[in-house]
Amino acid sequence: MGDSAPDFLDLVHNRLEHGSVTVGLEFESGDTSGPIRIEATIQNIDEWQTQVISRWTLRSFAGNVTLEWLGEEDDESDKRRYRFSDQDETRS
Repeated sequence: MGDSAPDFLDLVHNRLEHGSVTVGLEFESGDTSGPIRIEATIQNIDEWQTQVISRWTLRSFAGNVTLEWLGEEDDESDKRRYRFSDQDETRS
């Protein structure tokens, strides 16, 4: 690796200034309703020297709930605006 060894963010985000990584967990519910899955995408924002959750999804037998970062903020605020959407599997 030498003198220019990558730091942790380089390894996770593949040396991309705005790279992202998606992680997910799946849980068995123990009954016939099926698994529950939580997924999140973490976006690196190099010029802010931070990361934000750009997408969060909960999937279950009842439907999907998603939050998506709108990306309208600047680095001055710790508050982030998200778009909410849901897809209820029980609705036709």
